[in-house]
Amino acid sequence: TRPECAEQLARNLGNAHEPVDTLVLNAGTALSMDVADWNSASAEAEWRLNYFSPIALTKALLPRLRLSRQPRIILMSS
Repeated sequence: TRPECAEQLARNLGNAHEPVDTLVLNAGTALSMDVADWNSASAEAEWRLNYFSPIALTKALLPRLRLSRQPRIILMSS
């Protein structure tokens, strides 16, 4: 859920000049609690994982995806 982790992953994938053909985004959680127990910290953590993390990972890998002739981004959801 931290953007620097996405950037580190992109750096650790090996040769920066090799394309990434497919990016599969398949992480997520669902906030399941009684409305009376809801708090903004839990909601923010869920948004970081479900919304901002895929954006950060896509942005980090975008230069490598652009090297591919037919890049694909697959976003899984339930």
